[in-house]
This record gives sequence, C-alpha cells and structure tokens, in this order.
Amino acid sequence: VLLSRRSIAEGLAGEHRSRRRGSSPEFADFKSYSQGDDFRRIDWNIYSRLDELFVRLSEVTTELTVHILLDASNSMDWRSDLSLPTKFAYARRVAGSLCYVSLWHFDRIVIAPFGRELGPVFGPAQGRSHVMPMLTYLSALEPLGETDLATSLDRYVRARRRPGIMVLLSDLLSG
Repeated sequence: VLLSRRSIAEGLAGEHRSRRRGSSPEFADFKSYSQGDDFRRIDWNIYSRLDELFVRLSEVTTELTVHILLDASNSMDWRSDLSLPTKFAYARRVAGSLCYVSLWHFDRIVIAPFGRELGPVFGPAQGRSHVMPMLTYLSALEPLGETDLATSLDRYVRARRRPGIMVLLSDLLSG
C-alpha cells in the first residue's frame, strides 16, 4: 500500500484520510464549543444530555494524483536471458500494478513514458472504469530510443503544477 506522508489540501473527496477537519458525512470526533465555531455543527443531542455544548468534527477525505514516469528508452529493452522478460516489460508490470491500486481507490493517475522526449501520455484518468484502458495502453507501449532523463523530467514537472505522488521507473537510477 502506498501512503502519502503529507495531506493534500485540495482536490475532490477521495478515499485517503486527511488531517483536515470540516463538513463531511464522515464523523471524526467531538470538541468543546468555543467562540467562533460554526454553531450549525453543535450536537444538540449531547447538549440535552450533558448541558454542555460540543461541536461535531468530520474528517475530510482527499484524493491523490499518481504520476508514473516510465523509462521507455532502448536500454530498458534489455534482458539477461532470452527466456526472461525485458526490464521494460517488468517496468510496465510495476506501473500497471501501481496504477491499478490507485484507480481502485479512486485516485487520479497519469502515465508518461519518456526517452529523449516524452511519449504519448495516458491520463489523467480516475476511477475503476479506466483499469482496462490503462492496461491496454501499457501493453501497446514500445521503447522510444535514447534517454535524456534530466530534460524529460524537467519538461514533465514544469508542465504540471498539481501536487501528487511521482514514481519514476528507470534503469538509470539503479546504477
């Protein structure tokens, strides 16, 4: 399971717990009423029992955007034995697994293959109905030639400003 250490303060409701409290159907806790609290959140049933004002706190859920950057260079098309899959095939399997879990939890995914340039991007996609199109997209990917990791990452990051989880699948990181 992938977990984000920081809460995302924007986006639509999703399945990830947040430290933020607000109006939501998901009950989190009670706190004593203090001046400035929203009086519409007062729990009148507790007031009738305890003669003290308490405010209901709700848990806001958030969604994440998972960016998968997939090295699709010729160096990923290598295998140590002809009976084994290539590094590119393994990377596509890992990407598919991560995307499957993310889509199942209603997170948004983006898959960006890169070589010297960025390849055709899949997404943003959200929801379980995108599992098969995502797997079809990954199955059809082919190596894109030479690698220019720094340029590809720079272009990708500059084009996107939304926070999220970024996963880089590349053989350049392994040494």
